Amino acid sequence: MGTLIINEVFTIVGIGVVVVARIIDGMIREGDEIIIGNKAAKVKSIEKKHKRMKYAVENELVGISLQGVNKFDIKRGMKYTFRKG
Repeated sequence: MGTLIINEVFTIVGIGVVVVARIIDGMIREGDEIIIGNKAAKVKSIEKKHKRMKYAVENELVGISLQGVNKFDIKRGMKYTFRKG
């Protein structure tokens, strides 16, 4: 388990909901789940500086593509928990 803080939320056509987030602790990987209220959003992909990553660790600022959540469910500045999917 770990936590992250959301910096930005937007939608990219053909990809879906994308968040820019700083990993506070833990390691997030593709396939993990971010707990948003009573929903679990699946991590489809992770990017850092336009390069695809398999995982991100503490203090990294990354873009995360999510599945199973609406962009209006996610708020800038909020802290969320993630877990293995």
